[in-house]
Amino acid sequence: MKTDASIREQGYQYFLQEAPELLQILEEGLLTLREDSSINKVNTLMRATHTLKGSAACLELETITNIAHSMEDIFRALCRPEVSIGKEVEALLFEGCECLRLALMAELTDATVNDEEVLNQTATIFAQLQAHLGDCFDQDTPPPTSAELGFDVTQSIFEVGVTQRLDQLAAVLETAQAQEILSVLKTQADVFLGLGESLKLSGFREIAQATIAALEHHPEQVVSIAHLALQDFQAGQAAVLAGDRTQGGYPSEARQRLAEPQRDT
Repeated sequence: MKTDASIREQGYQYFLQEAPELLQILEEGLLTLREDSSINKVNTLMRATHTLKGSAACLELETITNIAHSMEDIFRALCRPEVSIGKEVEALLFEGCECLRLALMAELTDATVNDEEVLNQTATIFAQLQAHLGDCFDQDTPPPTSAELGFDVTQSIFEVGVTQRLDQLAAVLETAQAQEILSVLKTQADVFLGLGESLKLSGFREIAQATIAALEHHPEQVVSIAHLALQDFQAGQAAVLAGDRTQGGYPSEARQRLAEPQRDT
């Protein structure tokens, strides 16, 4: 059984290999974006930022996650046919990419960067981009679909990010004390709740909700709750990987009972 540390290290090493390639795609793509702003070109850039955002989020690299997320939103707006990419927008895109490069290189080279300063600079740049894009920029736009990105987003998330988090939960169940199990389970359940909501997987969301409720009502049974949660989440993951895009499993009866508050006797 892999330990929590070894699982994260494996994911981190993959990130160190993948991130420079994604950054290169962005930098090279921006060089010719004004000449070629086709939907395929913009989708390539959006896919790169989406992948980078997801990888960084799994490793809790918040600065990189936030910048990549902002760039993904901008590229989604650039998919609109009425958008014209002028010199000012092009310059701002390069500035945003430079902020991402600074944050990435600091992580890749173990250097120091002022996260607050980089994020503030990023916010200023993207506020200007939003002003230029006007109504084309919609903050309530849902995450990009599989068709938009040219690959199955849900499949990718469940193959990589969900697997890493379930492996982490399984590892702490093998080696850790109740308090650490509680901490890890609560974190994973919160993440999976958001995942179920954003991907519209009602069953996966309900498993997370039932897990959180069970921890609230029966914290003394955290080990049992964690084992049941792992089983339910793994079953939900298997369903999604097999093609389910609406449910993602469901809470077991035992889990549902634990989600109920204790009755006074």
